[in-house]
Amino acid sequence: MDYSKHILACRNAQEYIEKQISSPQSVGQSLALLYERARCSVAYEEWSVGGKSMDRGYYCPSTVRDLVVVGQSRGKLLRRPRPKSRPSFCYGFDENGRLLTVTTLQEQSGKPLRKEVLFYEGECQYGLAADVDGGSLSLCVCRYEEGTLRSYRLYFYKEGVGVDRFLAEDYQREGDGRAEITFYEFRLSNPYFEKEWTPRLYDHRRYSCYLKGDGQLVCRQTDYDKNGEGAPSFEVHVFKRGGRIIRI
Repeated sequence: MDYSKHILACRNAQEYIEKQISSPQSVGQSLALLYERARCSVAYEEWSVGGKSMDRGYYCPSTVRDLVVVGQSRGKLLRRPRPKSRPSFCYGFDENGRLLTVTTLQEQSGKPLRKEVLFYEGECQYGLAADVDGGSLSLCVCRYEEGTLRSYRLYFYKEGVGVDRFLAEDYQREGDGRAEITFYEFRLSNPYFEKEWTPRLYDHRRYSCYLKGDGQLVCRQTDYDKNGEGAPSFEVHVFKRGGRIIRI
């Protein structure tokens, strides 16, 4: 497998993060400032409960992760927050319905645990997130074509190290309504010990997906070895998300 494009993507992600954060020693303060600026444009909010196993919970950009990955759930939206609801996320939208901020909440106290700020450049969406104490920084990058998701990347960043791990999903849609969705998980060597990043592939799966008329999603899974090679094995999965038609 050719890793060059993944290495370049990690470098670009690291440059974007360091451009947004004014000082590596004040990640929490820099993100807090960006977050408060974005909050000035928030016109309304929504809340959800559960879903902490997925990036952004209910509004995770991934189309099918909660359907094809065991133990992954996006939770559910709340009609209105109540004291006993104990929401997990609060979402801030602008007047056009565009997501601007995501706040991960501590269910018992309602205090913020993690904050994310979203930026838009053309058909690309960037989400910069960090714990309120400044740790565990990540960058989510979604690329769209005519409003349809084409790729989803989640980069994990450590101060003094840089990007050392990332998750990826690529979507290839066909004219007959089918979609090929490829999952990757890479972990990279620590640049303190090696001159160049060395990607190590920990997960590589591909799903051929299509929707049935009743809203069921049918997926045929292809598994690869950790080098992205070898004979694939096939297994058919059928899922349904609450009877709701989903977009792939």
